[in-house]
Amino acid sequence: MVFYFLPLLLINEGDSFMLIKCSFHVEFKRFLQQRIPLLWALEKGRLMSFSRSLTKVWFLNLDPAVPLLSQRFSSMGRPVLYDPVCILRSLVLMLDLGYHSITKWVQALRSDDILAVLSGFEPHKTPGVGTFYDFFDRLWLEDRKTRIKRWRKLRSPIRKPGKKFKTGQKQLVKHPGVVGKLCKRFMDGRVPFPLRAERLIQEILARCFVDVSVHTGLRSLIL
Repeated sequence: MVFYFLPLLLINEGDSFMLIKCSFHVEFKRFLQQRIPLLWALEKGRLMSFSRSLTKVWFLNLDPAVPLLSQRFSSMGRPVLYDPVCILRSLVLMLDLGYHSITKWVQALRSDDILAVLSGFEPHKTPGVGTFYDFFDRLWLEDRKTRIKRWRKLRSPIRKPGKKFKTGQKQLVKHPGVVGKLCKRFMDGRVPFPLRAERLIQEILARCFVDVSVHTGLRSLIL
């Protein structure tokens, strides 16, 4: 199977950075189309071992995430270095290959041209750890000061009750009716959880994965 490329785009590491543009899936395919033949000539065996991941990123269209990601960058300031769409794709690839550490993944991208290209990056021009964590901060819709204040209020986990219950006996509900109250708020048009700092992440997942699953008649899309 033949695959393609994506031009170098931009993601940032600070509030003073500006987004120039996000890449679209057709550009990523052109990128692969240019880079895969070179990798095939140099590392045919290793490239074939990544055929499953290669197929996934080929069909993984992240275009619906472009307007959602673009809104998290300023229209003024210095251009960012890496495209947020590439960062998102790279994170999907990271999980697909079983990596659970950003630091180890960054090292892998820097040392492996195949992983860099499959993410949409030029070899030896891959983002650092700070870039990935800056990306996480931009997706998490909560003010930094508010987050720190909330962290300081966190209490130690409450121990499980020492009382042993008889067979079939359960602990009394501390807040009876709370689920019904939340449902009523939702039905009345009020947002039960007004902060919802994760709502942008949920929107991206819904548009890029859930919608595709529904459109193709699948109940779930396994990455």
